[in-house]
Amino acid sequence: MIWLLLLRNLALTLAFELAGAWGIFRIRERDALVVIALAQIATNPLVNLGALYLPQLIGAYWPTIAALELAAAAAEAALYARAKIAWPLALSLALNALSFLIGYALL
Repeated sequence: MIWLLLLRNLALTLAFELAGAWGIFRIRERDALVVIALAQIATNPLVNLGALYLPQLIGAYWPTIAALELAAAAAEAALYARAKIAWPLALSLALNALSFLIGYALL
């Protein structure tokens, strides 16, 4: 049933990050929103699987989560930059922080 958890987390991440891109960053271009969604589809399952299993292997929960989130933000920023989306690193860090904090609050 892990796939249900991954699917739920991905759906929430897509909702939060696309809403943030639209509402906070005023991104209206369809192509940019598609790139943001695809970046989440690429990174979110990896971050969530890593968050489930890596802390048990490493023994350090929060440093592992921070490393996973920063790695995802860097990968997403690279995709945003390639797609010519303005302020790719700031956008990626802000949207990841938004999504993470809302998701954590919902736990």
